[in-house]
Amino acid sequence: LTAAAEDVSEEDPADAALCEKVRCFLKKIDEWRELSGLVGLETLLGRLFDETRYYTYVGAMPGGAVRQANLDILLEKAHSYEAAGRRGLHGFIELMDSVRDNTNMGAAQAASVDAVRVMSIHKSKGLEFPIVFICGLTGQFSRASTSGAVILDSSLGIGLKIDRGFALLPALRELPPALAKNPLFRRAIEAKDKSKQAAEEMRVLYVAMTRARERLFLIGAKKNMAAAIKKEASALTDYRIMYAADYLSWILGAYFPLGLNLKNASNGVSVQLCGEGRRGDTLRAVYTLSGAAEGGDVRLKKTKFERWKAEAKLTEHSAVDERLSFRYPFAADTETAAKASATALTYGTEHIEEYVPAVPLFIKNEEGHVLTGAERGTVTHRFIHLLPIGSFDGDGLRAQLESMTEAGFFSAEEAAAVDLYAVERLVSSRLYSRLLASPFVRREQEFSVLDENGALVQGIIDCFFIEDGEIVLIDYKTTSVRNREPEEVAAAYKGQLGLYQKALEKLTGLPVKERWVYLLAVPGGYRV
Repeated sequence: LTAAAEDVSEEDPADAALCEKVRCFLKKIDEWRELSGLVGLETLLGRLFDETRYYTYVGAMPGGAVRQANLDILLEKAHSYEAAGRRGLHGFIELMDSVRDNTNMGAAQAASVDAVRVMSIHKSKGLEFPIVFICGLTGQFSRASTSGAVILDSSLGIGLKIDRGFALLPALRELPPALAKNPLFRRAIEAKDKSKQAAEEMRVLYVAMTRARERLFLIGAKKNMAAAIKKEASALTDYRIMYAADYLSWILGAYFPLGLNLKNASNGVSVQLCGEGRRGDTLRAVYTLSGAAEGGDVRLKKTKFERWKAEAKLTEHSAVDERLSFRYPFAADTETAAKASATALTYGTEHIEEYVPAVPLFIKNEEGHVLTGAERGTVTHRFIHLLPIGSFDGDGLRAQLESMTEAGFFSAEEAAAVDLYAVERLVSSRLYSRLLASPFVRREQEFSVLDENGALVQGIIDCFFIEDGEIVLIDYKTTSVRNREPEEVAAAYKGQLGLYQKALEKLTGLPVKERWVYLLAVPGGYRV
């Protein structure tokens, strides 16, 4: 192919630019082929997505979020493929072909995009999310396995609780109550079992905390959080780890490694979590001293502490005031979406559509359901889209509708709701005759363009055709006219058709000479 491109460029200099593009493409192919032998499969795919901007490209298409989610799944499959010890692009492609032909690869569904998922920690294993909330940190660990009268261990044997009144040996009846009820041998089994339980709970917590890719929120609630922090803000010893009652005890102990020294030094100054920032910045003394600090390397005098507390309070008040009075400097940009539909941009300023409450699908009656005005307009619009380009009279339109209904495009109720009179007026209009005479007609044309503010605008153009080298744009509307003039209703869509015009001129390079809004409720076409 490279040699052919060079030969063509030498024979016809006019094709030199195209041949140069071909050579650049082939050079890229060679670079990626060499790269595939140097890096892992997941890294290679990521580089391809970045360098070709394919990930961004599919995101700009209709259903872009789902398309990007499918690419994310492909990267996850590549990661799993390499994690299993397998290598090579050829083997991965064969695996994906096999998965596609024989099983469901797990394509992303629209319901899973930009959604909140609630699940147990065990169910989340192997998954990742941008933002994760771990709730219920104060839920008590289960100790059922060590609370019974008999506990067992595969190596230590059996541990029994002893009732001194029924002890056979006199020595057992003379033991202290606590030791007699729970002998040392049983306590050894309990300690071993609690160690296993703590290890398992730690694994569960690790799984939960590593599900977040960007932000992790740890949620715990107690009746007296200040007292809990005062109690748990101490060294995280092996004993505390083993006998902790919940996840919050571990987290507080790890979060405040110096909490014990601070608490002892202040002789009763309670400590609580306050605000954001570095770990050391979140420790605040908020209660008065219960007595003078004695002993230790750190000694706080009451007067010095009171002065420090006043300064801290002033600093906190200033910080609160600064946050409450903050004004985002780019507030205007927040009112413009980075991605929007042409219809949404139009309705943002001039919403003229009749509001028709939507009936949820789960309360609709499958039999005898009466279509709403919006639904009748939708099926009429769909019939126009499916109608072959050609000349039709009333009988021809009815025959087409019957054929589409038999083919399953419409239900009986939907077919009865199609406004054949409006469609007949459309196909007999002068505008439609011009469409039939055009050498190029396109319907339901999707587009994605950037507007002057850099926002991505997406939409679907109902119909356009080329006439004398220029474009005639048509948009069908089912809007109810009621007491308004049709010209007024059509003019309200001028902004939307302006976006369509810019998109068509940018995509085709041809000028748009006419823009028409065809109101099916009148019916009639109006130039805007």
